Amino acid sequence: IRRHLIPKPGEVNLFYRRDDLNLGIDVEIYGVTYHIVDCDEFTKNFFNRVEIQLNRNEEFSYDPFLVNQEKMKPHPRTTTTQDPEKLALRQFLRNDRKVLHFYAV
Repeated sequence: IRRHLIPKPGEVNLFYRRDDLNLGIDVEIYGVTYHIVDCDEFTKNFFNRVEIQLNRNEEFSYDPFLVNQEKMKPHPRTTTTQDPEKLALRQFLRNDRKVLHFYAV
């Protein structure tokens, strides 16, 4: 899931907010239900800063097929361009990895 507004199922003009996300809950996104089991340190720190208490993380088993698929993904190329026309790309790269990461099954 990319960084964008995700509509709540069955709602018009209502989107998921950070208050709607927590560990141990089910979230329906585009017709698929995900059970959130954990998140990364950046996400934990973010929720701590905005004073939202996260539930305890849950144990889950990794799917070996998915783990191997992740390992096989090509590494993204980086650019060092200073072209002002590429402002959007520079901004995207500067903010890369500054997103909330949840792990769900």
